[in-house]
Amino acid sequence: MDAPTESPFDSQPHFSDRLRVAFEPLPDAPDASSQMLLQAEARLLLTRLLALDESTAARTEEDKEPNLDLQRLERKLDLVLELLSLRLLDDGSAPPERAVRLSASAACWQADDDRIRDGEFGVLSVYLHRLMPRPLRLPVQVMSVQVMSLQSQRVQVRFLPLDEESEELLLRYVFLQHRRDLAGHKRTQHRRA
Repeated sequence: MDAPTESPFDSQPHFSDRLRVAFEPLPDAPDASSQMLLQAEARLLLTRLLALDESTAARTEEDKEPNLDLQRLERKLDLVLELLSLRLLDDGSAPPERAVRLSASAACWQADDDRIRDGEFGVLSVYLHRLMPRPLRLPVQVMSVQVMSLQSQRVQVRFLPLDEESEELLLRYVFLQHRRDLAGHKRTQHRRA
């Protein structure tokens, strides 16, 4: 009898959110040069996302008397970035938002595409932040496909091995989002009590 396989979401930090996600199937596992290119893109994107998160955290922990002019300027820049991102994402090329669960080693989402198959290789694109119109693209292998209805299925993929720096950046990003999820859950519980 086979031992039950452990979910990649049971034993490690993960988060759930509504994100834009797309799967691009590949005939085989990506070659080394394709993987290196995807990892370089991932490092750049994750570094930018972590910097964006750190600047947000720094703003919330600032001195008692923040510089109001800088805050107004920063809000205006955030608005410009958000409007630009919305314009870029709404041109029809970005996939629709879906419920996504993401860890540092796997992802799971509900897909409309019934052509995704167990064991298939591909590239997963996930738009992780509303101000970032560029997705995180990672090489993956489909671990399971569960039919949910005639028009949807739950797809779970595992990320193919990443280089050490990319893996560390992804883990940091997922951990920060995991902490936010937990903090949000605790705030919700306290409001209900």
